[in-house]
Amino acid sequence: MKITDIDTLMVDSPGRKWTIVRVHTDEGLTGLGEATYSQKEPVVCAAVEHMKTELIGADPSRIEWIWHHIYRRSSVSGIWRMAGPVWMSAMAGIDIALWDIKGQVAGLPIYELLGGAFRDRVDVYTHFGGATPETQAEMALQKKEEGYFALKGGASWTDRAALDWDTYLDDGDPARTVANFEAVRQAVGSGVKLFIDCHGRFTVANSIRLAKRLEHLDLFAYEDPVA
Repeated sequence: MKITDIDTLMVDSPGRKWTIVRVHTDEGLTGLGEATYSQKEPVVCAAVEHMKTELIGADPSRIEWIWHHIYRRSSVSGIWRMAGPVWMSAMAGIDIALWDIKGQVAGLPIYELLGGAFRDRVDVYTHFGGATPETQAEMALQKKEEGYFALKGGASWTDRAALDWDTYLDDGDPARTVANFEAVRQAVGSGVKLFIDCHGRFTVANSIRLAKRLEHLDLFAYEDPVA
């Protein structure tokens, strides 16, 4: 079996376009992979288009070899210039699509090829937000009552709408962040896991300072704090 083409689809969804990679073969099998990098979808598609020039004619069953071939041999990546999130998203989409093909050939779901089922359900979380601590707490409590036991909110900063900040001078609005999460924790109680997403906004020093101010709230995860 040989790879004959690789292309992409962008599927509209609120807030983003899901980027789907398709790997086509000469035996009529097509593998699907997901490569979404929010707000950078066309760039990921361009990266996939570049990668496919390295892969036409390759054996799709050689998944590990293909991964290293793209990573090390590409003219825009390699061991001297480490790949960034756009490049790695494109590689991930191709990699998943190759596993999809392998599963189709074997007649098995991919999880069986990766060692078999480990659990029969997957826990999920949802988001809360709002303009004030009170509205955030109200939304979080509503989500808890809907059955969610894990919730994620964002760090606050002064000029979120314009996304205009200096990473090295601006530590956001830590007092507001703490007030929001204190209100949410009080509303939902200790049995709900709380996550915070900082969207890569802060320096290491500011991340540590904010983490210390939030420590008493027993957050489950501190996502993407460092710019």
